[in-house]
Amino acid sequence: MKKIINYSLIALCAVAISATSCESSHEKSEALTILESKFKATNTDFVEKTVKPTYRALADNDKKLVEQLSALKTDADVQKACDLWKVARQDWEWSEAFLFGPAGDYGIDPHTDTWPFDRTQFDKYMAKFHPATDESDAAIIDDAIANGQNLTGFHAVEYLIFRDGNARKLADMTADEIYFAKGAAQDLRDVLVKMEKARALLKDAAVYIFDEATSNKDIESEELIMNVIHELAKTKTVLLISHRLANVVKSDKIYFLKDGEIKESGKHDELMSQNGAYGHLYESQMALENYGKKVAV
Repeated sequence: MKKIINYSLIALCAVAISATSCESSHEKSEALTILESKFKATNTDFVEKTVKPTYRALADNDKKLVEQLSALKTDADVQKACDLWKVARQDWEWSEAFLFGPAGDYGIDPHTDTWPFDRTQFDKYMAKFHPATDESDAAIIDDAIANGQNLTGFHAVEYLIFRDGNARKLADMTADEIYFAKGAAQDLRDVLVKMEKARALLKDAAVYIFDEATSNKDIESEELIMNVIHELAKTKTVLLISHRLANVVKSDKIYFLKDGEIKESGKHDELMSQNGAYGHLYESQMALENYGKKVAV
């Protein structure tokens, strides 16, 4: 990996500017500068108040949907899952005006909004495979979902938890259908997290800076975000700022700062061999995380 990343979302505007021939080049330049400043301010406001919150809400609400689908025990639970689906889908509908960038460039669209939804193919899969009870079938279905083979996205989940616009009865849902629903929702959640971060990568910059890119994220989301960063670092210079040292282990160069000063620098293995402040902090963080995993089990 090269280094780290900066949150910046891009909104594009097409601007037509006309000027009369009697204007001087200086007047034209000054007028253009004023217009550019106004459009820049408008774009910034749009990105910060509309784009970022919408994509963040889209990822967060689908995470709630995944959690709900993993805890289906009553008809009320199915109804709640349907309500959460509607909330997440609303964010998607609101975002379609600025979806074209990350959804197309990063192969996200086949995992989110497969339309028209192929019910015939889906029903064939449902009849042929039984992932809830057969590990081999589960592996096949998981692979199909991961590759976006029309078993994914909002409409796949919708088909499995709704009937005629209403929440299905839990007793009418097979174990395989619930497995499909959870798998499709999980895949949807994963790509929505990627899309939230991919928005920052639309600009072809030479250097990207990510400042605490995974803060306030769960482990699954953090892993997805770091995968995006590592992939970007193959072709770009990436500066990664993080208090969680596990995120910088793969970096080509690590600068360990304390009290505003660089105290240590080098690759992860080099810093660990020095048995200095970096190594002590890394070991402390790992011990704490491993303890938390044991307690969770």
